[in-house]
Amino acid sequence: MKDTQLYSQILGIQKPWKVTSVNVSLADDEVEVHVQHGSGKLKC
Repeated sequence: MKDTQLYSQILGIQKPWKVTSVNVSLADDEVEVHVQHGSGKLKC
């Protein structure tokens, strides 16, 4: 399983959203997760 798939499951991210990258910094005790909206318009 890829990091992006794992964090999608952990955070409950579902379509049309997508985890595009995950950066883990053990030195800083930090996890950075990038989430992007898929194609189409957002509803207000």
